[in-house]
Amino acid sequence: MNDTLPQYRLFAPWAEVPLAIACVVLAVVTLIWKTVGLAFLPGWEEMFGGVGAQYPRRVESLAPAWEVGYLLMYGVLGTVATTAGLLVTWRRGPLSSPTGPAICTRARILGGFHVVLGIHHTLWAATGGAWGNLTLAQFDVPGLYVVGGIAGFVTGLHGFRLLLSRRDDPTYRIVRSKIAVDGASLLTFVSVFLFFPMNALGLPRNALLEQVAWSLVFIGPAIWLLLDAVISRTPRSGAVTPRAEALG
Repeated sequence: MNDTLPQYRLFAPWAEVPLAIACVVLAVVTLIWKTVGLAFLPGWEEMFGGVGAQYPRRVESLAPAWEVGYLLMYGVLGTVATTAGLLVTWRRGPLSSPTGPAICTRARILGGFHVVLGIHHTLWAATGGAWGNLTLAQFDVPGLYVVGGIAGFVTGLHGFRLLLSRRDDPTYRIVRSKIAVDGASLLTFVSVFLFFPMNALGLPRNALLEQVAWSLVFIGPAIWLLLDAVISRTPRSGAVTPRAEALG
């Protein structure tokens, strides 16, 4: 076995495991929400509504086609794909070792999911929120759709890279893109992480705080993906034992 790390550094190797677990949890929560509902959680349903809500959706978003579409995309496919991603993290070999057929298949499942998400978010940005029926004009964040579109497009590219994984690819390539898409996905939940506990505690809404939260939803993933692009192209030097390599 090769006892040296890949040629380039790996961005945020410490985040691989917690991100994989968090993404599975969020996908399962979404699946429950889109099926049996989460009305029993204080403060959850208060987030969602029409224009003016913390998570403002047009009335068209309640159409059966969109409801089923979101259930299938975020709930069903999201749960299957993030579970596959968790298995990649759990069972992968050293970064410089060949991926192998099982890890390759799971990476492709995760990649297909993020290609779909990338297309969805890019269309949402390109149409100014018309696609997907989520309108954020009330938060008055300049360039929000542009940043969101770029982040969505780059996420889709990482997904496409995972979708084209081959069994003889070095594991590093899969882990790199997996950390990128998992981190970007988690950061899109910043607004929920803020609004839900605020509502549950009965705290009053704050327009500035909501504006900042939605800005972070798009700026956060963009910064995460930019850091990946820079750090993952930084050459590394030195050798490492196979045990250290396996830990990332």
